[in-house]
Amino acid sequence: MRPLAWGAAILLLAWSAGFALHAVGGAQVARAAEAWPTVTATLVERASVTPGPPLLPGFRRLYVAYAYEVGGVRYQNDRVWSDGALAPTALAQRRARDLHAAPTVSVRYDPEHPGTSLLFPEAHGPLAASSPLAWGAIALPLLLAAVLIRSARRSGDR
Repeated sequence: MRPLAWGAAILLLAWSAGFALHAVGGAQVARAAEAWPTVTATLVERASVTPGPPLLPGFRRLYVAYAYEVGGVRYQNDRVWSDGALAPTALAQRRARDLHAAPTVSVRYDPEHPGTSLLFPEAHGPLAASSPLAWGAIALPLLLAAVLIRSARRSGDR
């Protein structure tokens, strides 16, 4: 058997599992956050939209910092969506315009850990469970790993 093929297959399987866990984790946080209580937060820094990673030209990073109080304790956060700050360009720009119009926003916070909060309990990033990019990032490494494993097994038979 070819150790390099097996090593590459294991690496690809781990890569695929990592993407899958990220996609599922974002979806789980989104579902949980829908039930979190809300509190009014003050915008500390106005919303801004910046380019996303170079490999994802259709996505932009939405940044906004907000402060809120729960149980007499003041918290500050900048988490926008359950899976981070990336979103399709049009959505990020629309949300930024909406946030510019309001001095306060409604924030959802985790009642068990009030310092954990987010503005929108939804996942929109490139690895959101509903994103075709996420499914491709999971399926392609699995397919390549299967090909490598099959190739390694065939070469071991010779």
